[in-house]
Amino acid sequence: MHPRRAHSSGGRSRTKRSVTGFTLIELLAAVAVISLLVVIMLPALAKAQTKMRSNRCLSNLQDVGTAMSLYLQDCNDKVPYAALRYATGNEERHLAWDDLMGPYLGIDLTPEERNRDGATKGGSFKLLSCPEDSLPLSFANNMPRDEYRRSYAMPEHNMGVMTLAGQEPTAADWPPCPVNRTGLGLRLDGRPNSLSARWNRDDEPGSMQAPKWQPAFYTPMIMDAPNTLFMTEHFDGANHVGAWEGAAISDISTHIVDKAKQAPQERFNYLMIDGHVESLVPQDSYIRKHSSKSAPTRPAGIWTVWQYD
Repeated sequence: MHPRRAHSSGGRSRTKRSVTGFTLIELLAAVAVISLLVVIMLPALAKAQTKMRSNRCLSNLQDVGTAMSLYLQDCNDKVPYAALRYATGNEERHLAWDDLMGPYLGIDLTPEERNRDGATKGGSFKLLSCPEDSLPLSFANNMPRDEYRRSYAMPEHNMGVMTLAGQEPTAADWPPCPVNRTGLGLRLDGRPNSLSARWNRDDEPGSMQAPKWQPAFYTPMIMDAPNTLFMTEHFDGANHVGAWEGAAISDISTHIVDKAKQAPQERFNYLMIDGHVESLVPQDSYIRKHSSKSAPTRPAGIWTVWQYD
């Protein structure tokens, strides 16, 4: 006699499963907690992104400093001009500091492209653009519309004749020498119709030849290189790669042009002529030798060649 077999209907055993889910209240509570975490984390994330962009600017300036050192070695310690204009008519030649230093910045421009007042092709210009610079570009009538942004500039020299940052020049401001109470950024115009008062006529005005005899700074003139500014951020819609405009900056008040209502930065990056970079509160860029934090009545601190301000 065969033992009886226990079996269920259809020959398969069945088990019951209990399936549960979130209640509406639990789901709403989870959403509320996630939303609160997002609200708490957003400022930290925004701050981290800002810090990352600022570090990129600082890194760019460090690379510019490396390029500057190589340029100085090859040019007998002659500091690059902020900008040069020469010749006349349709064949004007415009050179800014980034044109002069282009080969050392990894920017491969042809002579024709360098001679334009603003380059549009011929190299990578990422090194010259700070991620913090979000102002829209503005264009002059003769400026190509596919221009590249340039976020940096040299501290402007008053050439011994210009009122700069509201201050008139003094006898000590010319010629370029260690006691100049103004910046390194010389801008010289050798076009006959716009001849600079400081243009050395040993370079014939209107000539198509690159000028050789114009006054310049040489690094042995700079007595306090660690405290002498070579380059800083200059966010201006008119600051284009290779352009005369924007190649020099007068003082800290023009760090940011409020055309886009962009909030002023708390700190800026400053490249000194000895090659090191500092991140400073703008007011501190005026103060190196004195304890007062009030803005001086004329460019001072790292903004001038003079070592005692």
